Amino acid sequence: VSLEKYQGDALASFRAFYDKREELNRQWTETYQLFLKLVGLYNDPHTYHYAGFLTYCKGTDPYENIKDWLRLLDNHTKSEVIGEFRKQIYNDCLPKYEGEKELRLPDYSDGTTVRRVLLLHNIESILAHYSEQKANSNLHLESIYEVFPFDLLYRQKWDIEHIASQTDNDMRTESAWESWVDTIKRDYKLAFVDCDIKGLTDNEIVQGFTVSQIRQIRDYLNQYQKSHRKETFDKLYNFVQTQIDVNLKTEKIEDKDRIGNLCLLDNHTNRSYHNSLFPSKRRILIEADGGGSAETGTRLTFIPICTRRVFTKYYNNSPGVSMSAWTKMDAEAYEKDITNKLCVFFETEQNG
Repeated sequence: VSLEKYQGDALASFRAFYDKREELNRQWTETYQLFLKLVGLYNDPHTYHYAGFLTYCKGTDPYENIKDWLRLLDNHTKSEVIGEFRKQIYNDCLPKYEGEKELRLPDYSDGTTVRRVLLLHNIESILAHYSEQKANSNLHLESIYEVFPFDLLYRQKWDIEHIASQTDNDMRTESAWESWVDTIKRDYKLAFVDCDIKGLTDNEIVQGFTVSQIRQIRDYLNQYQKSHRKETFDKLYNFVQTQIDVNLKTEKIEDKDRIGNLCLLDNHTNRSYHNSLFPSKRRILIEADGGGSAETGTRLTFIPICTRRVFTKYYNNSPGVSMSAWTKMDAEAYEKDITNKLCVFFETEQNG
């Protein structure tokens, strides 16, 4: 309606639309139906997570993706739509090798694929937990209570974190040495600071270390605190790392770039580790997730479900599991869970 016509008749716009009311009713009905489809995609845990994953991994125009997914809804049942999403993920996002029908897990050298596999493992862990809880008749669970916040993947920087530290590259500055020393004194306070070891025999254990080892550690710690030189720090650092491996009496991880030693973590929390020992990383992560003492100054952030499970040793249910380090047994149990969770995509493809 032109301005001139409107100025001559204040109801001109109303009359124009009223004359086309049947067409407008049809368009409104189509718009409302489209809205319901979008709400259905968003509210269903599987389509929400798969759509978010595909959009993040493929980097294509979300609008084009949505049009394709809406067309799927026109011709398929909800379970068929979920199957189609899984096929897209299988075809476009998962590592496959010619002649193989099963998932081959990537390592740290293939950063893009590792990131995708770790992200998908988090997604499938959320979905599996929801399905298990919903199937429990005692819980009467009506809707999913945990979803992956895809917006954080765009707003934050994310690292592929080595659970057991891989290198000493970030231990080259005095500030990094001081941070490591402060952390280990906090997490092994009884052994390294507080406990009076006079009168104890060399083989007695205090917080996972023998008294003989504690004497040597305290000597190295004293040397470092007097000089603040790299050679004195290296003596302390290497001795502590070595003794933890000896005391575990279990196989340590040989290839630390395997996916069983990797997890997703936000850049800020990862950078705060400074090659800390496993108990220190665990404490920092718990504080970042909202637990622990508020006095430490750790910044709150989102911790993915699988990263939380890694540092609580969720995947290794063996009796007497050690909380002192990430071991070969822990890594193998973690890898097994990744394979088990992601096999659904290969089963979907093989079943057509």
